[in-house]
Amino acid sequence: MGIIDASPRSASARAVNPCRCIMVSAAQVAERIELSSPMVRLLISMSLHRNRAYNNYLRTLANPHGGLPSPAVTEIAYAKSQQHQQILDDIKLESDLQNAVRNSELFLVYQPLLNLSTGKIIGFESLLRWQCPQRGLVSPQQFIALAEETTLILTMGDWILEHSCADLRRFQDQLDSLEQADGNFFISINISVRQFQ
Repeated sequence: MGIIDASPRSASARAVNPCRCIMVSAAQVAERIELSSPMVRLLISMSLHRNRAYNNYLRTLANPHGGLPSPAVTEIAYAKSQQHQQILDDIKLESDLQNAVRNSELFLVYQPLLNLSTGKIIGFESLLRWQCPQRGLVSPQQFIALAEETTLILTMGDWILEHSCADLRRFQDQLDSLEQADGNFFISINISVRQFQ
């Protein structure tokens, strides 16, 4: 455990049979944990915390006059609880976003792009928005980065492409009839690099 959270070693192991040791550095473990999903990081952190708490409890039983934890320990525990809460919030947001895709809570807004010399609309930029029943209008800064970390970005990207292309034809027809469109009308779509992998 100490290799994971840089705390003092709490256990020793002794081989009873001949074995071969392979050294695993703290940096290697930290990198693997950092690259894992937030849920895995939370589970590891909670397991470590529970194990440490149990070990502290056993030490308290062995030495009942050990006193209260130091302020530094309390501060670390508070910081970890804040991290846990952020991870739990991200997991809940991811679950809500999965429901948003299934329940048609996503929608597109279009920002017009103008030819400055003619004043005519040459196209639109397609922007994804999320109207969540519980959260209200969710900022793209909150959910796009999360979607990028999961396969949701692929589903959302397909949805955006399909709806933007359908809307492109409709806009073209409407603007042509009003003589408001320039010749080569287009829609600009922001696509994740993962769509091309």
